[in-house]
Amino acid sequence: MGKNNIIKKFLSVGVQLSKDALDHFIINEKDIDVFIERSGKIKERPKIVTLSTVQRVLSTPNGLSIGVKATSFVAEGEKVSIRSLVNDLTNKYNLLKHILEGKNGLSKLISINKISPNTKEFSIICMVNDVNRNSVTVEDTTGELTLYFDDIKDTILPDDVIGLMCEQKGGRFLIKDIMWPDIPLKRGVKKSKKKINCIFLGTEVSEIYIENGEAILFAFGSPRKLNLNNVKSTEHIFLDENMKEKKKSVFKPPIIVELNGINVVILSTNLIQKYKKYWKKEEDIIKNLLKRRDIDPIQDITGQRYTSSVLESPPDIVVVADEGTKSLNYKGTTILSVSKNSGYYIDLNTREVKKI
Repeated sequence: MGKNNIIKKFLSVGVQLSKDALDHFIINEKDIDVFIERSGKIKERPKIVTLSTVQRVLSTPNGLSIGVKATSFVAEGEKVSIRSLVNDLTNKYNLLKHILEGKNGLSKLISINKISPNTKEFSIICMVNDVNRNSVTVEDTTGELTLYFDDIKDTILPDDVIGLMCEQKGGRFLIKDIMWPDIPLKRGVKKSKKKINCIFLGTEVSEIYIENGEAILFAFGSPRKLNLNNVKSTEHIFLDENMKEKKKSVFKPPIIVELNGINVVILSTNLIQKYKKYWKKEEDIIKNLLKRRDIDPIQDITGQRYTSSVLESPPDIVVVADEGTKSLNYKGTTILSVSKNSGYYIDLNTREVKKI
């Protein structure tokens, strides 16, 4: 079919492809019609489709979430190279730019190369290159710019994709305000149509009892025998960060799990530790990752490669195994921190959370 014809076919149904998704369809043309047919049944199909989305849709019957579908964020077996890192950052910028363009507030939005000495007030969508004490160097696809600030409460990280409201004063470009991709404030709390009970257990929990028996069960740590008193487990999944080889029903976080329309993101403790130099509390780290719509904003040549680190659709639940035991809400997203000897039970039909 050829690269250009594939692009045109997807554009005709309102879809743009990231580079890695396009590469997949160039090699696997038979998947094109299957993906378009199945993805058309998804209510929140993203306008820019990444390889992770392609893999999820193609591996799920009818393109819909049926039962439990877990997908890793990590591109297994793929090492980061300079070329792949540049491609991944470009895809990330395009995805987050699209989210930012859909928000209100970025008035007089222009590209960096359009800024002149006569430009007084403007907004840009950019990726952060460098952060200094009172300035940041940013870029978009057209150029690079240094901006200054006096007092910004938010922490800006390298590789952040943000919207900046700026003004030119005294020969310098100043940041007036920041807009993050973030989760929509007015988003409703998503609930499953069917009654689905979901349990998350800490690494040292081996016995539980709940009043309502049928459940999907996630246990952090290596596989072990669990005594499930009054629990009929329809699915039983272990979440092992130290897993070295693939095993059935064992997954290595970070992963995204689809439970009949409810998206659950399970982060790794290594990710949380990485960002404790910026925010001390795990709940603050998770909130800031959600604000960025990015599970790992700072990526480099020494890290792991992701199919995509961008949260294209806002997650409904975010879970991490950490020292604390906490449950809180962030703009309709439930955040759970599960300690080694605790657990949580969630009724996905009501979104009620109970500590075990």
